[in-house]
Amino acid sequence: MKTLFEGKKLYAVLIAFLFIITFFITLQTIRGHYRYAFKNMMAENRSTANLLSTLINEHEKLE
Repeated sequence: MKTLFEGKKLYAVLIAFLFIITFFITLQTIRGHYRYAFKNMMAENRSTANLLSTLINEHEKLE
């Protein structure tokens, strides 16, 4: 009787294991990049909103 780790099954298990590890590492990398990009986009939008608010405020003071 053959065990799980004999012959071709060993290679299939190793390939599946490496695929799963690679998949989760890639998923974590994508998730980290998305969080970083989202945080930077929000900071940029907040800066733009503050600039426009200040400009409108100063414009209203002059009138």
